[in-house]
Amino acid sequence: VEQWKSFDIAPPTMLEYLLPVARCAEPDSMLWDVLEHFGPQTENAEQVVAAYGDAIAFFKESATLERLGQRMIAFAEQWAPDASAFAGALLRILEAAPRARWALDRVTFVLSQQGRFGELLDWFDRAIAAEESAEIRHALLDEAIVTARDLAKDTDRAIAYLERQCAERPDDAKAQASLERLYRRGGYTRKLIDLLTRRLESLTDPERAQVQAHIATRWLELGEPEQ
Repeated sequence: VEQWKSFDIAPPTMLEYLLPVARCAEPDSMLWDVLEHFGPQTENAEQVVAAYGDAIAFFKESATLERLGQRMIAFAEQWAPDASAFAGALLRILEAAPRARWALDRVTFVLSQQGRFGELLDWFDRAIAAEESAEIRHALLDEAIVTARDLAKDTDRAIAYLERQCAERPDDAKAQASLERLYRRGGYTRKLIDLLTRRLESLTDPERAQVQAHIATRWLELGEPEQ
């Protein structure tokens, strides 16, 4: 940056020449240091963020996109904090690197603000499918459950996430209870019966008798004799 300061070129003129070139600049290019220095000085921080977006659209390798995105975020949070302005670049990163949790967190904020919950759940689906760590995947499922159930009001999707969570974590009593409530609320009587039946083996005799009574009631609701 010091070398560029020594040039007898006005900062606005320098930016005018450098911004178009930035779309091809690697994440560790000195060009980004120059732009990040002179952009705010000339009240052109938003143009620097846009240049990062152009570079993210240009490159294809996921590691390169992540490094560019992280540089963009670090700069934008200080000088151009409107996340909606670079949400498209973050989505491009998630397309190539669905496990980039830092990008998903910021996309979650933007899409939630805009009420685009169905689209947000689609990005959660991609992240969940790509995640190899069980711990991180379960955390993603927890967030997806809350988003589907409480924000999107999409009971079917919330149930699907809870069913997967319960399948992967059969001892998760909280998830089991949440799934039972949604089955009851949504009128999924057969699924509720199956859930309660699977629970019988882990119950004490008094608890088992109570649950068996619930199961019998559910069969009556279906107009069928208890199985």
